[in-house]
Amino acid sequence: MKRFMRVALQDKQSLFSLFTGLVVTLIGATAMYQGHSGASLMMVGASILSLAGLSLAASLHKTQQTLKSTAKLAKQLKVKEA
Repeated sequence: MKRFMRVALQDKQSLFSLFTGLVVTLIGATAMYQGHSGASLMMVGASILSLAGLSLAASLHKTQQTLKSTAKLAKQLKVKEA
């Protein structure tokens, strides 16, 4: 969870997308609560949230792959030094 939060804070565009998706979804929910047609706004907000989540998951996966390859390279260097 800490790694996810760190990646989310580093990726400002995805963080903004999450915020925007949340606001649009809340506006749609409020419109539906007041009796207006807000289902389309809720769908747009949910789509933005899901795309931002996928973007953050891809960033997190890329970070994990980089960490694994760096650790593997460090092991190889230690073996060669010994």
